[in-house]
Amino acid sequence: MYNVVYCSMQGKVREINEDALLVNNSILKECGTTELDTPYFLTVVADGMGGYAKGELASYAVLDSLRKSKPRDRNELVIALMEAKNRLNEIALKEKVELGTAIAGVLSVNDHLLVFNVGDCRVYKVTASGEVIVITKDHTLANQLKKFKINDVAVEKQKNILTSAIIGGAKNEDFEIFNDNIILDCNEKLLICSDGFWNTFESEICEMADKRDVIKFVKKNIKYKNMNDDYSFILLEEQNKTNYLLGLLHKFKKRLLNL
Repeated sequence: MYNVVYCSMQGKVREINEDALLVNNSILKECGTTELDTPYFLTVVADGMGGYAKGELASYAVLDSLRKSKPRDRNELVIALMEAKNRLNEIALKEKVELGTAIAGVLSVNDHLLVFNVGDCRVYKVTASGEVIVITKDHTLANQLKKFKINDVAVEKQKNILTSAIIGGAKNEDFEIFNDNIILDCNEKLLICSDGFWNTFESEICEMADKRDVIKFVKKNIKYKNMNDDYSFILLEEQNKTNYLLGLLHKFKKRLLNL
C-alpha cells in the first residue's frame, strides 16, 4: 500500500491552471491525500505547455488517454503515449491549433515500478538518509548543451526550451520517452512533479517529504516565493507496518484533540 499526497495549483500570473494530475483513475486539479492498495496503479503529472494554445486541454486529454489505456509495461506505455499523441492531433485538427504537454509518472504493476517522463517534468527519489536523486531525464535544450560543456549563462537561457513533448498538430511527430525500472528501499519516497514545482522547491524537497502535513508546508512556503508558473506534484510513500502504526496513532491523537 502507498500513501499519496498530491497537489496542483495555479500560478500567480496564470489565467488558468494548465497542469493536471492522474492518481490511478482520477484526473485532479486540487490538493489532497489518498491511499493506493491495488496491484496496479498509474500516477502522472502533466504540465500543459504555455507556449501553445489550450495547454489545459492537452494535459487533460493525455491523462485521460493513459487512464483509459491502462498500460502494464514499457511497451504498452509507449503505445499508450502514441495513442495520446494521436488524440492531441485530432483535437489540433478540430480546433485548428497546436497544443502539447510534458509528463512524468510512475507505473506500478505487482510492486514492479516503472518511472517515465517526456519533457521537463521530473521524478525524484528521496532516500532514507535524505539524499534527493533525479531519476528522470530532462528533454530540454539546456540539458543537451550541458553535454557539450557550454557555459552556464548560455544553458540558463535555454532551460525552458523542450526537445521532446507530446504535441498535437506539430510537423515533427516524434518524441523521446525516458523510462527506467526502479526499486524502492525501506522508507524511500518518490516525488513526481512539474517544472513549475521543482524550479521553486528543489532545494526543499527533502524537508518537504519529511513533513507530516506536506500540503500545509508547501502552501505556507508558496507565499514567500515568486510562483508565476503552475505547480503540481504527487508524493508516493510505501506504507510499511511501522509507518502504518504511526499513522494510526496520529489519527487517534487528532480525534482525541477534537473531542
